Amino acid sequence: MNSERQLDNVGRSVSLLRDAFRAAIGRLMQDGGQLQNVSREQLLSATAAEKERLAWYFENDRVTEHDLALYDEVMLDYWSRLMDCLSANQVETSLDSCLHMLLR
Repeated sequence: MNSERQLDNVGRSVSLLRDAFRAAIGRLMQDGGQLQNVSREQLLSATAAEKERLAWYFENDRVTEHDLALYDEVMLDYWSRLMDCLSANQVETSLDSCLHMLLR
């Protein structure tokens, strides 16, 4: 992922960002169920809540300020790629398969 390549990747920053995104998507699914109708603001609100929830891990795994500054950009990149995957005309396309492909 393009924005993910900009990360310092100290500690577990990439895996923490991926976990935050996955959890935010789960929260959005519980709240409304239709990801295609989620606005940018709703996505960033959900990912911000996950960033707050994981703050202790970000601090203790020595995630850099640079990586935290890129958090929203990385989340929007993940989102764009997830929407591309979900809109693909493939028979086996599901939320789980797209998340697995994107965040492996």
